Amino acid sequence: MLALLFAVAAASEGTANIPVAELLELHDRAPSPPAPPIAGVLDTLQLSGRVLDDALVLQIDASVSVLATGTWTSVPLLRIHPKLSLDELPQISGAWLAIEGGSLVLVASEPKSHSFQLRATVQPTVHGDRRDATLAIGPALSSGLTLEHDPELVRLISGTGGPSGRGERRIRPEGGTYTVSWEALGGAQVQAETPKRAIREPTVQQATTSVVSTLEGTWLSRTRYELSFEGRRTVELSWPEGQSLQRVYVNGQPTADRSEDDHLSLEISPARSGGDEGSIELVLVGERSGYLLQGTLDLQLPSISWPVQGWIATTHLPEVFNYSRRGGSLEPTKATKAPVSFAYQVPTPGKESHWRQELVFRSAPSLRLDYTVDLEGRYFRPGPTARD
Repeated sequence: MLALLFAVAAASEGTANIPVAELLELHDRAPSPPAPPIAGVLDTLQLSGRVLDDALVLQIDASVSVLATGTWTSVPLLRIHPKLSLDELPQISGAWLAIEGGSLVLVASEPKSHSFQLRATVQPTVHGDRRDATLAIGPALSSGLTLEHDPELVRLISGTGGPSGRGERRIRPEGGTYTVSWEALGGAQVQAETPKRAIREPTVQQATTSVVSTLEGTWLSRTRYELSFEGRRTVELSWPEGQSLQRVYVNGQPTADRSEDDHLSLEISPARSGGDEGSIELVLVGERSGYLLQGTLDLQLPSISWPVQGWIATTHLPEVFNYSRRGGSLEPTKATKAPVSFAYQVPTPGKESHWRQELVFRSAPSLRLDYTVDLEGRYFRPGPTARD
């Protein structure tokens, strides 16, 4: 009997050889794991923001789980409407953000959890001093929308929580939709003894110009103004006679504004709602007579109606000449460590020189250069003669 038990045990631990074709057939017959009841889910949304007098600025921290395998899954996040603008979209590993059926959705094909952050701005519907802004989200566990505001500028109508003096409120959604209502005070309810905040004068923190000249006499200049201002403003720009405006960029975007002769008036707002920074870029071209063996170059940059804290200029001139400064308001300087990235990209060949001027107001920086032919390494050296 004992020998029989050992024989049975040995047989149960044996191996068998199965052809690959039969093994694959058995694998195909094996039952597939059950599909998840839902392909993907919006786990949580953490919403916070700030109420401005003319906009609702939001930060959205989202967590999404994709459950399905071997198929594309679309998980809705936010309803998109004309008054909602997404300020920046993140890059998500293994997933993509897209607009589908009027909603911002996350699209993925493999099971995985994704966490990311969105920034958005909602323009309100205006009824006199009252403002109403809405945000519709997908089905998710949300702890509500936490809002900050300046009680001197706005009075929140929606929400509960801390007193308005703390400038913080919490909003709960109704049917998946957040509604934020407030009144723009415009400083009317500021106590008389509280000094009014001084309106900051608009300035140009930095102006940067790049000038390229060809040997035939074609000149191209790009000037970028880094602006600091509040609200909507008007700025006047002008340029020297003989130059023509080719392109204008406002906050990095091309604009259809056209100049009248040698000047341009622009209505501008900060790059971000509620912000205080913006930019303008001018692209000018001009033609002048070609270079002689020696001569003088007069360079005058465009002017702007706002005060400029500092102006940097870089010249790229034909390499066949030597250049020396003769006059003008621009002084020689060293190259900047972080060159400006212009919206309008062009090659910049030639000899490069750097110039600078501080505190410019309603005037155009200028530079006068003398040039002579650079003969070093270029003139003919006679070779040895037969008599040598």
